Amino acid sequence: LMDCTIQAFPDEYHLHTLEKLLQTCGHMMQNNVDVKTIFIRLMDRLSEFVSSSEEIEDIKAKVDIFSLFKTNIDRIIDEQALQIELAKLLELQVAFLKFASQCYPGNIDYILSSCCTLCSKRSSTEVNDESQKNIVSLLTLPLESLSITVLSLHDYPKLMKYLPFRKRKIVAQNIARAVANSSINLKDLQIVNQLIDFLTPILRDDPEGQDSDPAEFASEQTLVARIVHLAVHNDANEYYNMLNRFREVFFQGGEKRMTFTVPALFYGYLKLADFVHSSQTSNSEDHYDPSTAPVNYKITSYKFKPFRGELTFNLTGIYTICRELLQKLALHQPAMCLHLNLSLVLSINNLVSGQELDEFTYDICTDILQIYQSEIADADAKITALTEITAAFQRLTCLSEDNFDTLASNTTQYSAKLLKKSDQCLAILKCTNLFFCPAMKNQNRVMECFKKVLKLAEVVNSSQLTNRNIGLYVSILNKFIYFLEQDSFDAIRGEDLMTCVQIIKDKSAGLTSQPDAKWLETYFNNTLEIIEYKKNSNPKFKNAFH
Repeated sequence: LMDCTIQAFPDEYHLHTLEKLLQTCGHMMQNNVDVKTIFIRLMDRLSEFVSSSEEIEDIKAKVDIFSLFKTNIDRIIDEQALQIELAKLLELQVAFLKFASQCYPGNIDYILSSCCTLCSKRSSTEVNDESQKNIVSLLTLPLESLSITVLSLHDYPKLMKYLPFRKRKIVAQNIARAVANSSINLKDLQIVNQLIDFLTPILRDDPEGQDSDPAEFASEQTLVARIVHLAVHNDANEYYNMLNRFREVFFQGGEKRMTFTVPALFYGYLKLADFVHSSQTSNSEDHYDPSTAPVNYKITSYKFKPFRGELTFNLTGIYTICRELLQKLALHQPAMCLHLNLSLVLSINNLVSGQELDEFTYDICTDILQIYQSEIADADAKITALTEITAAFQRLTCLSEDNFDTLASNTTQYSAKLLKKSDQCLAILKCTNLFFCPAMKNQNRVMECFKKVLKLAEVVNSSQLTNRNIGLYVSILNKFIYFLEQDSFDAIRGEDLMTCVQIIKDKSAGLTSQPDAKWLETYFNNTLEIIEYKKNSNPKFKNAFH
């Protein structure tokens, strides 16, 4: 009958008669009536109504709903605590917490404290699966309204201790998800330490040795990685300490986790390096926006205020830590480590003046080539890696001439050792940029590369004449165009381009009906249009074809 009353009458009616209704349930019902269930259904209904009402503050001002429920729930617990199973009492508290989360988030800690008291008075056997399920709900529900501020709730960690590892892991996953999705920055080292304590079940292996589901494991570690990017601070020293705390924990978390967490931490350090450099080199007091950073670690929209204090570390220290991180990652994720090392050398190149870290940077570049040589076996992965290496190395200005020459030569040699000669041709063609870039201006080495690629293209087409293979000559022709328009490069003449054009025309004449004919025709014609355009617009081209 009471349940019918709750379901049949409107919400406004329940609000105006709530005190009488609760008193009736608490004092006048027969002993065998499940008052707890009536309370739960009433709270569920009112929480939905109040949370969706635009007049929630007016309602709360007229009726102190929380105090009414609290008084009567406390009475039930005091009078019937020993007669009711712990799981049932916790179920009542779950409903109360759900209601409070929607309408009275400031009172959540009181409910958690009450739950801790309940659990402390029962034996461990009574904290069964059903009770643990309710405790998980009690710890999860506040996340919806409080997010990261649950870390400051006094009784939150106390209640978590009543859960076994697997259930604590569920709560940790929910906390990680709430914090990551909130995008609220972790404001200091204390918050980071509190969060790490709560996340420990997903930062360590199960002490019972149970393996996680691979998809679940990847999901939770991705959340941890996202959280790292929320650790930012206008005080560079505090920022540095926060990242170091994460590093300490991640090193203890095992190799599998480091695949997800180390890259995030690595880019966190690079972001810190860019912030420090910006603070040191700019006289402006405007906020620094990392979205303008020159390399690929544009992670957060957080705007830093320039730091003018005394640093307890330096850029070299940051880069040393970054290298240490990548050395731990290299054995398990070589391709990823290669890519991250390239980001590291580009950061050094952008932020460190001159050649202060010449040998340090050269050692990292040597590590990159070593990883390429010994750890990457797949042919396509080798091509991708060489492309990334060449693109990064040609931007470097922080190396001595001898060190850069060694790197450029080694990269070209590795390009010449690719499995397919067509791939060798394209890779060496890209290496021409290594010999004519900010760090080196050697026209003879460029022309040596051109001789190699022309020879390779001829060998490939002699072996199998196809439109794709003829396309090698079009790629060479485009690279001729690139160097011809360089002001300080005079080793290429217009005749070189026209000779290449004639080779393409002769070899493609009988292949118009073969596969990729349309692709080659479009590629070649677009290149010819570029040549004609530059003849009319670029004086150097005019003179070359005069």
